[in-house]
Amino acid sequence: MAASVESPPMSGKNPWGLVCILLGAGILSVWTCYLLAGVSLMMLLLPFSLSFTSWQGLWRINGIVLFLYGIMLFKATAKIPFVNPSHTLKLKTLGTDILKTITSPAPLLLALIFVTYTLQWLAVMGFLPTLLLEEYGFSRALASWLTAGMVCRGLVPGQRGSGWNLTQPLSGQVKKFGIKTMK
Repeated sequence: MAASVESPPMSGKNPWGLVCILLGAGILSVWTCYLLAGVSLMMLLLPFSLSFTSWQGLWRINGIVLFLYGIMLFKATAKIPFVNPSHTLKLKTLGTDILKTITSPAPLLLALIFVTYTLQWLAVMGFLPTLLLEEYGFSRALASWLTAGMVCRGLVPGQRGSGWNLTQPLSGQVKKFGIKTMK
């Protein structure tokens, strides 16, 4: 017999209250820092790790770490019961939802904005080590560390600053504008 998990009745309360509290406290911005922190850490460790392995070996090591992390995640979440067993995913509903999303202007605009920023960021950060090596004659280690510094620079003013901005009075106006834009 499977145990079912029931959510407590909301009794007229805002179901998004917890999300708003977490967002307002900036915790979401802490969560978004993991990618930049991981990339910066790998760039800082790169000169050391390349002294005992090649870049292919580094990829293998990362693959093994990821595989082990996946096993740990699977074991940690295997016993969590499904929250709503009465809700089943229907292929027709899923297809309709996907079609509605990809044909709506707001998600497409948001995706375009995200892609534009991401491509610019990847172009600069991807070619910065090569530029530092070939044009300025820096060593590989120094080029890696300087690039890691640039990537890490986005943590505090970028990710954490965004969380802080959401707690400011102006953010209410910005949130309303964002909600109106996405409708």
